[in-house]
Amino acid sequence: MPGIECALRAVRPLRKSRRRYRRLLARIILVALVTLPPAFLVDAEATILLKAAPAGVLRILSTIGEWGDWPCLFCGGLVLFVVAAATRRLRMKRVVLCMLLASCVGGLVTNGVKVVAGRTRPSFQAVPQGFYGPRLDGEWTFRNRGFASFPSSHSSTSAAFLGVLFFVRGWWPLVAALLLPLVPLARISTRSHHLSDVAAGIVIGVLSAGLVWYHLYPRLRVGAEKILRRRAKSAV
Repeated sequence: MPGIECALRAVRPLRKSRRRYRRLLARIILVALVTLPPAFLVDAEATILLKAAPAGVLRILSTIGEWGDWPCLFCGGLVLFVVAAATRRLRMKRVVLCMLLASCVGGLVTNGVKVVAGRTRPSFQAVPQGFYGPRLDGEWTFRNRGFASFPSSHSSTSAAFLGVLFFVRGWWPLVAALLLPLVPLARISTRSHHLSDVAAGIVIGVLSAGLVWYHLYPRLRVGAEKILRRRAKSAV
């Protein structure tokens, strides 16, 4: 059947070896170790600089921050998955599924770190700025959103969602690079997070995207190939 044969030709093996993926992850960790410490030193300056932007830019960033949370990203990903399924684009389905799962992984990891860190948001004035851990004065800090600053879950989920595109051939890595900074900048402009919060969130997000792509995408490709070959045999 011509349709199945075309689909089989579209199922291509990954062009990057496991060694290259591990090398990529090592580079991300190295970048994090180099960039995160300086980010803590200029947290206040970054917030002041963004707040000085024109009012129109701040309104746009505020809107992006509202729509850049996990529920909106997940719903948008589901729409893309349905479109890919309806048009029988196997590779698009696999990529979108990786994007959805990566955003979930990034969000779970980030929220787990939040509970341990207990860092105050820039707009939170009840206590001095700092890291207070999971408990303060006999109370769990995670019950108060004022202590949910580090890392930024908006940044990690959006970076994980878009980070999968860095592994896709074509212009998609450039698209991801252009879109990825928008949500972190939005979260700083609204004083919801420090610069170091969004930087840590981006690192967690991109690492989540790499891990999901590394572990899941090859299995999805092999599974799709087996299904297509089985259909091709039954159609003979």
